[in-house]
Amino acid sequence: MINRLAYLFLLLATLALIRCTKDDPVGPSRDDFRYPLEPGSVWIYDRSINLDFHPRSGTRAADSIHATIRIEVIGEEMLFDTLATIKVREQVEQDATSLTNYNFYQNRDEALYLIAVVGGAVALPKKTTGVNHAFAPVFSARFDIISGLDGNLIPIAVDSLHLEKPAKVVLRYPLTAGVEWTYSEKNRPRRIKKRVLGDTEVNTPIGTFKAVKVQWIVDFDGDGEFDDNLDYIDFIADQGLVKRSFLIRNLPLLDDDGGNIGYYDYHDQSFLVSFTK
Repeated sequence: MINRLAYLFLLLATLALIRCTKDDPVGPSRDDFRYPLEPGSVWIYDRSINLDFHPRSGTRAADSIHATIRIEVIGEEMLFDTLATIKVREQVEQDATSLTNYNFYQNRDEALYLIAVVGGAVALPKKTTGVNHAFAPVFSARFDIISGLDGNLIPIAVDSLHLEKPAKVVLRYPLTAGVEWTYSEKNRPRRIKKRVLGDTEVNTPIGTFKAVKVQWIVDFDGDGEFDDNLDYIDFIADQGLVKRSFLIRNLPLLDDDGGNIGYYDYHDQSFLVSFTK
């Protein structure tokens, strides 16, 4: 009898815990979560870009590019004497090249907004004798915007402040599964929506995090249709972005005459390797 009562008590306690967890979610899916942008916070990411070639004839070894990304919250800054923002410095280091830009955010109750940016970068598309990558759009060093494709980074003279009109919704609160919003329209820089997929756990070099998966839905080639060969996922934890995974499948590989000689996959991953606040 005592064993049966103990089992019943354990069952009821488990059901109550499950109900409380569902009603009051922990982690970034809870109602009061806001992206952590306290002054002095620093995130460092290890970024790897892999190009996996699978041409119809012959073999090319996979190419790899590695970079380090450092993001630091500088603090509050007033733009145009009236617009209160949070200034964030973002540095990308690849080989001997270092690029810095600044993003300005507002973290409101309903959303995290990108208000303005200063700086940027472009990519020089790789080219091997007789082989071209057919898909090499602009690379943006801004970590919250679309990442680019293969190429060596070169700085461009973009020192003036660019005001986003309208402000871009980086995250829509609360981060509940099924929430969806428009991030940017066509030609600004391209049509992008975001969607919250739900809770998950993420393994990183500095530990395991309870996170929310946020999907980027992108019309990368500008044909008016969202691309189904692209998987772009951010993993947001209480500590901020802990992982980003960006995969484009079956991109065309061309010869010097424009002929299709095969395809390649582009896989871009960033993992959090350090976080201080």
